[in-house]
Amino acid sequence: TRFAVIGEEVCDPTGKDRTAILVQIAHKAGSLADTLQIFKKNKVNLTWIESFPLRGEEPGYLFFIDFEGHVQEPHIKRTLNELEKRVVRLETMGSYPRSGIRE
Repeated sequence: TRFAVIGEEVCDPTGKDRTAILVQIAHKAGSLADTLQIFKKNKVNLTWIESFPLRGEEPGYLFFIDFEGHVQEPHIKRTLNELEKRVVRLETMGSYPRSGIRE
């Protein structure tokens, strides 16, 4: 079981951080692969990805993606900027210090 502590202030980078985002991509062949290629190109290691079907008439999926790094790090900023240009919707949930508990 995972738990989250949610706050309004951005945590300072610790060097051992993770960032969580929500992404909606175009509902067409290759869109997920193209999106994941952005992480590969910027050497960002994913730690969790989960899909949720969109509700309503619009077909597609919303992806929760968790990855190593902090939103203030240059390669993470670059990754998020590239994603924003490519995806239908991008919401940054925030960055947080990685837990000391083994996952």
